[in-house]
Amino acid sequence: MRFSRSFLSIVVLLFTNALLFNLLFVNTPFRVWKQILMLIGYLIFFMRFSSLTQGYKVRYFKTIAWCAYSAIVMAFVLGAAALFKGMSVVRELFAVAMYIGLIPFLLFPLMYVYDVCERKLFRLFGFLAWILGFGLLVDHFTGIFNVFQVGASGFEWMAGKSETYMRASFLFESPTSIVYMGMFCMVSLLFLANSSPKWSGKLVWYAGMLTMVAGLMFTGSRQVWFLVGAMMVIGILGQMFYQRNAVNVVKFMFALPVLILVFAVILQVVMAKSTRADALISRLGVLDDPRVELWQEGIRDNFSVSNMPYWLFGHGLGSSMGQHALSTEEIHTHYESTFLFTFHEGGLAAWFIVYWPSIASMVILMRSRRCFLRYLLRMYVVMYWFASLIAPGTHHFTAQICIFCVLSVSATIDYFDTDAILELDDSYYEGEGEIVEC
Repeated sequence: MRFSRSFLSIVVLLFTNALLFNLLFVNTPFRVWKQILMLIGYLIFFMRFSSLTQGYKVRYFKTIAWCAYSAIVMAFVLGAAALFKGMSVVRELFAVAMYIGLIPFLLFPLMYVYDVCERKLFRLFGFLAWILGFGLLVDHFTGIFNVFQVGASGFEWMAGKSETYMRASFLFESPTSIVYMGMFCMVSLLFLANSSPKWSGKLVWYAGMLTMVAGLMFTGSRQVWFLVGAMMVIGILGQMFYQRNAVNVVKFMFALPVLILVFAVILQVVMAKSTRADALISRLGVLDDPRVELWQEGIRDNFSVSNMPYWLFGHGLGSSMGQHALSTEEIHTHYESTFLFTFHEGGLAAWFIVYWPSIASMVILMRSRRCFLRYLLRMYVVMYWFASLIAPGTHHFTAQICIFCVLSVSATIDYFDTDAILELDDSYYEGEGEIVEC
């Protein structure tokens, strides 16, 4: 079990630093390293699923398994149907991977539950938040990661361009794809700060929040900075609400103004040093953004009466994705919205494939016991839906990792909730195989 858990942990690190490995493996047989990792992940998924989903602790996983298998079959059927519309096989395989490639991450949190080391899952993403924050700051102020963007992605036209073009993304493949990983890292930091018994430990995770949010300003993406920053503020306020000890509430009320002051100082320093951050702030609330016109166009195109024949199965999976498309193939606009372009590609069937994990998470969380982690996960799902409405990045591989982890944690939330763990008896951890302490 440790091997499988270690492998999926490495996959998380590889996909969050994909630019580096794209550059390392360019023009080599390993340029398909993502596809190789997905195949190994599915092998683990089919081998381990039944043994990890036994007993009371996974009472939701029969329904989850049915939905997952349905999504896999549906994605391949839609991909096969698109081949008859003239799309290339490579393009369709890539499109299918962008829809269901990382479903095996449903098992990732379960592996931590099985090995009785649940907090290590959040520590992994907590340390990723530190790396992401520092990486974005270094990327912006030094530009040393531009070589990865140009060399690995083939964006030679970006070389030597102004700061407007060179938006910081560290080793992520694009600045806007950071939002889903950034939000899950924020959930992890908030959970770790709340469950840490010492204030010194809490300060480490609070400092990670400030560092990550400061770094996200240099992505040049309003949705990334706003959503992750909003999660930090709402999460901290919720943490105060969920404090059971009155003394801790008083301490927290004194600590909160200090955190706000520190963040304000960081914000002023960042804006003074960066035209990118200043431009980002000045663009907040702008209503004449060109993407508003694209959203309106998407609503008109997709929900018109003339488009009704395509409401069920769409115009072809991958039709809005330009990756691996032949020069003779048409690439449709993505409307700057996952919600709109998935409906264009696969209709209601594609909506099911993309949104079933988040909907299932919310349904499970509505039935779960009241706790701070439940509050954080529900907030993540709501932000996930909002981000999918205003940006096209929900298909990114790191977004798949996060939403499947959210679903799995939601289904086993009593194991991750520190208050509930104290109430569990030995029979709660019954399952097949030997339980190994981490």
